Amino acid sequence: MKFLLIDIGLDISSEIYEYFEYKQVDVKIIQDYEYIFSKRIDLFGYDALILTITENNHAALDLLEYMQLANIKKPVIGIGTDNSIELLGKLFGKGAEDYMLMPIRIKELELRMMRSVRRIMSADDNHLINDIIYSYTDKTIFDGKHFIDLTRKQHQLLYLLVTHKNQLVTYDMIYDYLYDGQSQTNNTIATG
Repeated sequence: MKFLLIDIGLDISSEIYEYFEYKQVDVKIIQDYEYIFSKRIDLFGYDALILTITENNHAALDLLEYMQLANIKKPVIGIGTDNSIELLGKLFGKGAEDYMLMPIRIKELELRMMRSVRRIMSADDNHLINDIIYSYTDKTIFDGKHFIDLTRKQHQLLYLLVTHKNQLVTYDMIYDYLYDGQSQTNNTIATG
């Protein structure tokens, strides 16, 4: 899985990054909402977004509005210091999945993220073709007789394909998701 964290001053990014790195989950950290727009960050390449919101800066609402206009349907969890019902109404009205008030527990954030991401996948066991089953939790494929363990890259690629079922998955999307946008040869993906 791959998350995007936008931390605009709550100083929680290093703690979140270390926690998820230990769990072998990719987290990209950005310190500014404007960077997403100026660098045209591909939000389709992430499974979920974590947005920090301070009482004086509600730029996350602009990002959520952009995601609605661009039809980017990714789970979004807000983290912030503002405890107002008005902010919650705006966040949920613009498509945010959840909101956590500071201070947060990282394990609770993980659980909420997993709940949100699982909604994308219809079930943990996904039937592919000819009785082949992909298990997200176990990171395996079962062919009816044997379990086949997947490497981290194989799991990431299969996860990307399963969560984008009946959608076009381009090489650029694969590069962004598996290799953090670093260019690779098509052979790298084929043999990865």
